Amino acid sequence: MTWGGLLPAIDWQAGPASPRLMSFSVLIDPVYTIQTSMSQDYDQASLLVIALLVLAGILFIVELIAFGIGFIISRRVMSAVRDLSSGTQALQGGNLNYRIKTRKYDQLGALGDSFNVMAQHVQDLLAKLQTHTEELEQRVAEHTAEIERFTAGTAGDPVSTGTDGKDGGAGQAGGGGCS
Repeated sequence: MTWGGLLPAIDWQAGPASPRLMSFSVLIDPVYTIQTSMSQDYDQASLLVIALLVLAGILFIVELIAFGIGFIISRRVMSAVRDLSSGTQALQGGNLNYRIKTRKYDQLGALGDSFNVMAQHVQDLLAKLQTHTEELEQRVAEHTAEIERFTAGTAGDPVSTGTDGKDGGAGQAGGGGCS
């Protein structure tokens, strides 16, 4: 490895000068460093190197397992979010029969269940509104028929029509109003 840094340099002929940028390299070999630091006992150094390599392997395996678990969890969360998104789009498009299949008993499963309950409530409210609309239309039709019968029944009544054929006798004095 090569490093650089400002080091004070002294020119022996000119005297002290300002710090100059100098570079230097250091060879770092972990095996050599461990072997020489163990006071020339290569058996212990070799065991330490093997232990470090085993530890590095274990940490690598743990990292792969953590990555796999994270991948699985993110896929499950994204699957639930995708289901909720497709459900809201279906509901927005008018498909009130769409229900989300909940496979989990966690917060996302509870959210899916509440979506299904909400969709059912909307469907029930629309059914009630349709029933109420049909009842009102039937009442209007009945009242319209009643008015037409009343109008047809009084069309030939001389009391309700004037001599010129215009309505006006019913409310006039002597016109023969209701008794």
